Amino acid sequence: MKPTISIFKVLTLCVTLAFLPKQAWSSLFDQVAQEKQVNASILWLIALQESAPPGTLIPHPWTANFNGRGYYYSSREEAYFAIKQAVNDGFKVDVGLMQVNWFYHADRFNNDLWSALDPLTNIRVASDILLDFSKHGTFEAIGRYHCPNWQLDWCKDKAHTYANSVIRRLRHYE
Repeated sequence: MKPTISIFKVLTLCVTLAFLPKQAWSSLFDQVAQEKQVNASILWLIALQESAPPGTLIPHPWTANFNGRGYYYSSREEAYFAIKQAVNDGFKVDVGLMQVNWFYHADRFNNDLWSALDPLTNIRVASDILLDFSKHGTFEAIGRYHCPNWQLDWCKDKAHTYANSVIRRLRHYE
């Protein structure tokens, strides 16, 4: 089940995305932000946190995380089959650009894994998850996106660390 993508392929994709007009790539985040009334920058920064290959500043749409490790696939098809196999093998998998956890949120995609790998759909679902936590404020919503069960101290600590990491990225871009 190891991905067949090479570092070269990941970098090629990232460079390709980087040279798209900024509006073309960011327009997905802007579109969802307008539809859902969420902050486009927060969505973008969470995508960077969740799916940008190490050392890059571009989120990768066909990313999965299972067994504690991130995998970057060269195509939607390749990601789909690898994730499907991981799910069948019993892994709890984070899927796509925003790394939405399939085990907990498959229903938000109508249990359609292919749909979960569509960047626009993935961003929409992520924004819905953020909105679910928005009553707690932006910082806590970001943290709960990563680890929602704040009744557990370890989860709350993990969420704070995650939110701080996202906020640090925001300060980097200001």
